[in-house]
Amino acid sequence: MKICPKCGGIAYYDSYHHAYICNRANCDYWEPKKPTNYDRLISMTPAEMSEFLGEITNDGEYGLCPDSNCKCRKSGCAGCWLDWLIEEAGE
Repeated sequence: MKICPKCGGIAYYDSYHHAYICNRANCDYWEPKKPTNYDRLISMTPAEMSEFLGEITNDGEYGLCPDSNCKCRKSGCAGCWLDWLIEEAGE
């Protein structure tokens, strides 16, 4: 849920359309939800997922922890992975 920038009404998240849609009559506000890293992961093919996991376990682009500033640098850093999963996805 968010405030509609066009009319000040309430824009609810519509999971079917993956968008925020204003509930006021005569307001045509519609904003697609930006995908998160989790969304990106669940849409991967098995080949893409295996390549991605290979990068993680081989200390590739992300290393063992997705936060390069984290002091733990361990694979068990669940907090950092959760933060990464709910971020908006990059390219």
